[in-house]
Amino acid sequence: NLSGLTPKTLAGNDAEIAKNYKFVTDIFDLVPAQLTTEYLAETYADIIDGFEFTTITNENVDTLLTATTGYFVLGEDIDLSEKEWAPTATFTGTLNGKQFNIVGLDTALFNALGDGAVVRTVGIKASGIGNGDAAVAKNVSGAAKLENVGIYVASMPSNNSGAITANNSSELTLKEVFVVLEGANTENTSGVLAAGSGTVNYDG
Repeated sequence: NLSGLTPKTLAGNDAEIAKNYKFVTDIFDLVPAQLTTEYLAETYADIIDGFEFTTITNENVDTLLTATTGYFVLGEDIDLSEKEWAPTATFTGTLNGKQFNIVGLDTALFNALGDGAVVRTVGIKASGIGNGDAAVAKNVSGAAKLENVGIYVASMPSNNSGAITANNSSELTLKEVFVVLEGANTENTSGVLAAGSGTVNYDG
């Protein structure tokens, strides 16, 4: 009868056994969709080897300006209102917001999303977007995906601006993405997606 057992009572003073016991028992409570390498590695990073990721905080958020690949996890809400944000890279990695928010943007979070790029589980709030700009990425140049992302843009008065991207030249997949726009100049190709010859797939 294992009812009532805890990692502490089972493992006694052996911390290594205790944390692995917790890992195993937690697994039984997960739904199949959560049983991914990424999820397990983030949640149990101290006991799973071979998966590397970078935790992003307000102190090291500049890492994203030039990041081209890698797995990035937000460790707190990010405020960019006091930063000169000017991304230059094409991002092909994963940004997992873990339900945190990125606020204070007045330009795109990423310069471009390339093949394999994933942005998920994050809120993105822009105070205003200028001409040919966006809140998430100025360009989508490869097959990229947004999943469980909320985007709010307070002002978008300029031409050729998009809440998600200003130019989609490849393939963009959206899953559970919602956008709130205020002050969009819809007469001049401003909106959720501004322009581009690429395709958009809606995955629920």
